[in-house]
Amino acid sequence: MLERMPGHDLYAKRQRIFVKHIWGSLQAKRWMVFAVLLGGFFLLPWLRIGDRPAVLFDIPARKFHILWMTFWPQDTYLLALLLISMALGLFLVTAIWGRLWCGFACPQTVGTSIYLEIERWIEGDRNQQMKLAKSPWTAEKIRKRVSKHALFILISLLFSFNVVAYFVPMPDLLNRTATLGLTPSNWFWLLFFFGLAYSDFGRFREQLCHGPCPYGRFQGVMLDPNSLVVTFNVERGEPRQFFRKEQERDAGDCVDCKLCVDVCPAGIDIRKGPQFECISCMRCVDACNTVMPKVGFKPNLIEIVSENQIAGKPQKTHPRLYVYAAVLVAMISLIGYRVVTHPITQVDVLRNRSFVYRELEDGRIANVYTVKAINMDNRAHTYKVVIDGLEAQFMGPAPVITAKSGEVVQASVALAVRPTNDDGHHVNRFTFALVDEESGKRLAEAKSTFVMPDKGQVKRDERPKV
Repeated sequence: MLERMPGHDLYAKRQRIFVKHIWGSLQAKRWMVFAVLLGGFFLLPWLRIGDRPAVLFDIPARKFHILWMTFWPQDTYLLALLLISMALGLFLVTAIWGRLWCGFACPQTVGTSIYLEIERWIEGDRNQQMKLAKSPWTAEKIRKRVSKHALFILISLLFSFNVVAYFVPMPDLLNRTATLGLTPSNWFWLLFFFGLAYSDFGRFREQLCHGPCPYGRFQGVMLDPNSLVVTFNVERGEPRQFFRKEQERDAGDCVDCKLCVDVCPAGIDIRKGPQFECISCMRCVDACNTVMPKVGFKPNLIEIVSENQIAGKPQKTHPRLYVYAAVLVAMISLIGYRVVTHPITQVDVLRNRSFVYRELEDGRIANVYTVKAINMDNRAHTYKVVIDGLEAQFMGPAPVITAKSGEVVQASVALAVRPTNDDGHHVNRFTFALVDEESGKRLAEAKSTFVMPDKGQVKRDERPKV
């Protein structure tokens, strides 16, 4: 069961956590993941596809450009499917590997790790930082604190600038910044993301994981005895005893060096059992593995292991994992299919409601429609309106609609049909289609109806204005 560490009460005054530097095989893997994530985050706004950024969320134009695809407000359902898939993926990862996401890929963890390294570079390692914090304000202390916060501000500005570049093209943002032409909206979001990065990574850090973030609190529901979590081997490690050479030892392998506590960015003692504050950064694993060989003990006193493995029981796969995996594959397949078959044009048809039908002077029956073309492509299109499934004539020339990229254009279309000798009131179902005049391809279709009157009830009326 996940436990709460003493001193982490909701309203308790925060005690600053001084984190000792540690390096090992797991930390090397973490920083490789960090490098990939940070590289993608900072490089994407600079990449271009044709005459536009590779990734741009153009809110004023209501267009989201992601690589070679452009998405519109009509594609909001794809965002919902993506969020559901991400949640399922998180459930699956947690059930198998615990809080691997938190320790290796969460933006909070990545940002905090960078700021911790900056702090160590300027103020020294854990002991030097503790000594500096207790020392009086001298010129040296002021210099280090100013240097540290100056770098925090610089990194926060870079972070903020890069986030805004996902919504404003990078060349435009650079030009506005150089010419002091930033809009009020630009200023607001730049300051917002700057303040978020500076306060979160530089000040709050582990508090965000302990308080606002709900993931650590409900992870216990997703874990089972087969889930891999960071665990201290109690049977092997207890009772603890400080290591002394040539001294008879009647204790466990834990030498009570407390290095696992000193390197923890969450400020917990993993030896007290699993705790929801643990983010599975695995710093304690690397720290313990640097000590064990030095005192002649086997490594992995702290390791990534399941409850069943510790107890010597066989690993089992919970049925829910198959459910998570199956639903996740289905969701990803659906998203992939919808993206591949994503339309570049949509058409909506609304039949005129002010009258059901009109009889013309030559005996034909007319229905009037509003045809709305939505160009979701990155270039302009000219569409020819055609109909299928109905022997009708356009009143006037066949309508042609020209729409720029992202434009919605509507046209009024009147169709005339000559009545037959059939008796009774009937409705004819047919299809409107938009055909691209340049390529001749049919790009969009919409179903509609043509209403005919009952025979014997046809009344002469004036020609409709269309």
